[in-house]
Parts: sequence; structure tokens; C-alpha cells
Amino acid sequence: MGATLQIKDLSLRYPTQKEFALRPLNLSVADGEILSLIGPSGSGKTSLLHLIAGLSRPTEGCIHINAQCIADTATCLPPELRPIGLVSQGGDLFPHLTVAKNIAYGLTKWPRNKRKKRVAELLEAIELPAYRNRYPAELSGGEAQRVALARSLAPRPEILLLDEPFSSLDRALRERLRALTRTLLKDSGTTAIFVTHHTDDARHMGDRTVSLLEIQIVK
Repeated sequence: MGATLQIKDLSLRYPTQKEFALRPLNLSVADGEILSLIGPSGSGKTSLLHLIAGLSRPTEGCIHINAQCIADTATCLPPELRPIGLVSQGGDLFPHLTVAKNIAYGLTKWPRNKRKKRVAELLEAIELPAYRNRYPAELSGGEAQRVALARSLAPRPEILLLDEPFSSLDRALRERLRALTRTLLKDSGTTAIFVTHHTDDARHMGDRTVSLLEIQIVK
């Protein structure tokens, strides 16, 4: 199950900086849509994802999920209360936890039997059922990214944010992992924003591709 996302006049500028980390922009993403967002380095792609996830607070503008304001200049819902998952470029797995425990990390409030079942489902989905007791240091780059994806999908977020998750992988592995990711997102109906600088990845991953520069407001 996904959600609609609406962003109006959103910008970010840190107090110690004169330039915008993210210039004002407008963006809408439909329920269940996978949006590919491309833009040059320094254009604010990661800053946009951090604002949506609640890791940064807007300087101006607002963010709505299903018509409910989750962030503006006066309101900022904490990340843990937002129905949002985030997959970073490095995956950021917890090195002291096994694969299974990494995936289960966001399921602490689930009943034990449901938590165990959800982890097993996702291990099958990412094709790593035999890796449940391995640690991140024992995984390849592609395997680690699959586990990071499963961990983000485990709590069934309505929106998933993917910050260049395949950029460090070789072409063949990138193609395989993006196809798997798209299948998982479509099967669950999750709304997603996929940030990349690879136009080929953007074209194959997204239902729609948008340039960050094109949605920024010219003032």
C-alpha cells in the first residue's frame, strides 16, 4: 500500500550558508508510483530525500502525505512517526547484527511470530534465505544492498526513498538489483522516489522520470 506525496514551495538553507542546499521546488507523486529523480551533483537530491524523511527541517514550504501536513516551517513530524523508509547509497547496515536481525530492526513492536514470518518472506524475496545468520562484513556489495532494501521494506512503509542505492555496483549487478527492487515495490504497491545520476537506471526503474532542475521554482 502506497501514499500520495505533495511538495509545495519546499526549500532548505542552513543558517551558516548563503546558498540553498535545496532551491524551492514543487513535486507530486501518485499513490503507488515509482518516480525517478535525476540531477547533477550538488543540486539537492539527497537534501530533498532528507526533508521528506524528516532528517532535515524545511526553510520554506510544506510536505503532505495523503493530504496531511508532515512538515512545514512550524511543524516537523519526527522520522519515526512518518510512514517512510530510506535506502542510502551505502546501505548502512548495523555491523553487529546478523542479516535477519538487520531486517527485523524496525519490527520491534510486531508480535514475535509475525516478525519472524516477515523476515523469512523478505529473505526469500531478496533471494538470500541462506544468509540469515551472516553479518554485513561477510556480504558482497550487492548482497548488502539487498538486505538494506529488505530492512527498509520490512515495516511496510507507504513511501520508500532510494538515494542512489546502486551507484557503487557494476552494470550487470545494477541491472539485476534495480529489476528486483522495482518488482518488490510494485508487488507491495509502495510509492517510491528513486534518486540517481544514471539516466539508464532512471528510465528502467521509474514509471516517470523528472529532472530536479525542471521542478525547481525560478524566482
